[in-house]
Amino acid sequence: MAQEQPDAARIEAADFLQLVRSRRSIRKYKPRPVEEALLAEILEAGRYMATGGNAQSVRYLVIQKEAPRIQAAAWESLRRVVETMQASPDASKNGYLATMQRILRRRDKDPRDDRLFFGAPVILLVLSPSVTDGSLAAASIELMTHASGLGALYCGFAQIAIARSEALCRELGIVPEQLRACLLLGYPDVKFLRTPPRKAAQVRWM
Repeated sequence: MAQEQPDAARIEAADFLQLVRSRRSIRKYKPRPVEEALLAEILEAGRYMATGGNAQSVRYLVIQKEAPRIQAAAWESLRRVVETMQASPDASKNGYLATMQRILRRRDKDPRDDRLFFGAPVILLVLSPSVTDGSLAAASIELMTHASGLGALYCGFAQIAIARSEALCRELGIVPEQLRACLLLGYPDVKFLRTPPRKAAQVRWM
């Protein structure tokens, strides 16, 4: 449903740029649930993001109550993924294998060492037939998460673990080929005193 757009909805460009500059990938969360109303408001940022041909084909799966069980299944899936990769003749060429092996070794040594979900209370799956549409929605949601006082992390390894598990995808009712992003959300348990360092933009003016 369309809504009236007042002039007051415009924010200062400098404020928006500061929001972008100050966002961080959060890997430490407070053990505190996130209110459903706040999550719904954050998802609005994805709903209003552009989609190709106005298809509006992006869907979301918010996992919080069932997060511990889904996380346990994802850990088992990651282990199977690593075993499959290790058996491949091209294992040495896989740039992600060593990192995933290290994540599992740390987990085996200390079950509290969570380098897959980092203690985040919420797992948000962004799904779409379109890579572009899903990616745009996820980026908008991540910024809205930061603006709302929460933290977010794009977790590619959790995304791989979920997408590679047929049983998990079936239970969640998702098509693995349409999983465009796995975002971890929650209240940050860390504070940053400065913006992250970035290289100068590589721009060619013509």
